[in-house]
Amino acid sequence: MICPGCGKEVKKNAGFCPNCGRSLKRTDDNKDSKKIIGIVATILAVLVLISVTVLIVKNISAGRYNRLIDKGNNYLEEMQYDDGIAAFDEAIRIDPKRPDAYEGKVNIYIAKGDNESALAVINDGFAAIEGDEYVAQFTEFSTKVYEQYADELVSEGNYQEALEVLEKGNNLMPGQLSNKIADVMYDASEQQKAEEVKETTSDEENALEATEEASSEEDDSQHDVDESVDVTETYFFSIDITNITQKSNGTYDVECNTSRYKKVIIPYEEFERINVGDTVTYDTGYSGIREIKCYFIEDGIKYFSEYSEDYSSLDEMIDSGDDYYFMSPDNKDYYGDIILYFGSNIAIRGYTQEEYYVEDGVETINIDGNCLVRVYYDESGELVGSLRDITFDQFYQEYTSGLTSLLSYVVNYNESYEITSLISYAWWG
Repeated sequence: MICPGCGKEVKKNAGFCPNCGRSLKRTDDNKDSKKIIGIVATILAVLVLISVTVLIVKNISAGRYNRLIDKGNNYLEEMQYDDGIAAFDEAIRIDPKRPDAYEGKVNIYIAKGDNESALAVINDGFAAIEGDEYVAQFTEFSTKVYEQYADELVSEGNYQEALEVLEKGNNLMPGQLSNKIADVMYDASEQQKAEEVKETTSDEENALEATEEASSEEDDSQHDVDESVDVTETYFFSIDITNITQKSNGTYDVECNTSRYKKVIIPYEEFERINVGDTVTYDTGYSGIREIKCYFIEDGIKYFSEYSEDYSSLDEMIDSGDDYYFMSPDNKDYYGDIILYFGSNIAIRGYTQEEYYVEDGVETINIDGNCLVRVYYDESGELVGSLRDITFDQFYQEYTSGLTSLLSYVVNYNESYEITSLISYAWWG
């Protein structure tokens, strides 16, 4: 063998090199190093094998999952609902953390008309789905399902059930259905008002029909001149809020400066009966009774004046500078009644309203937490050009958090003087 020290050839089993004296005995270090390297290599090989195996299994599972989703959707299109549910259930067993199978199951139950089972699947999905992207996807999908179910209930007149469904969904997805809840509450309030008006006017309508039948052969030219037309005075008021106090019974005491008004509206049947020469009489509230006379009817619009003038034409009446009033079949209140407007030769100044009562100092009114509030500021407190619907509870939270300062509001209320809605205006406050 060769001496590693001097490179001279020495005997095979020599203990020392006779030329340089170097020890030629072998140690076990090299053997141990080789053993360690071998072990590490074996471990790495096993790990690589395991990773490859897991990747293969994962790809196989993902492929099977996607095939089951496609199969379930095909069953849905073919209305084979039981087979579709079975396919989606199998996909959920393979990967319960993804939303696609839950969404497919929900769609099947909706197609079957079983909305309650669809909502139950949504609950199961939120309990199992993981990952921000998956949760966001499922939240968007579920929000639409709840809104569509609520719309279906509202179309059937089931406002209370629709609100209960939306409240459950909003608890599951906080804040996602707040605007929809406000919309349904507002629709329910308007529907209630319409029903009340319908009940109170049914007798009058029957009497009017009888009158019309009795006079059906009467020529329009024989219509009585100076017939007085009944009007309805609908009250509302504006408030300038100064302070809000939350109460334990779910209501709020709102301190505000208050101005009350009324607007003049005429039932549509009365509007149709008005001819040239007829009069409309209403109480202004603070300046007494006002009587206006119909002078012209053009394009279905009826024009009035309170001055005893012989106008030769509508243009002459408008150009005279006198205030005039008009009613158009296009200008209707919530219930289809006609609103009385007024104008001058300068501009139309809006519908006729009279300020009949003004509170001196601060008044306190009570508002329910579910009352609808329509505001002109967005979620960041910036004034915007479109309305946003929230409940008074949410409005109070935004106020106490400093998101918005208090503005002025028009307040609508029903015949029982219960507040039904507040509407803010961007140019107030």
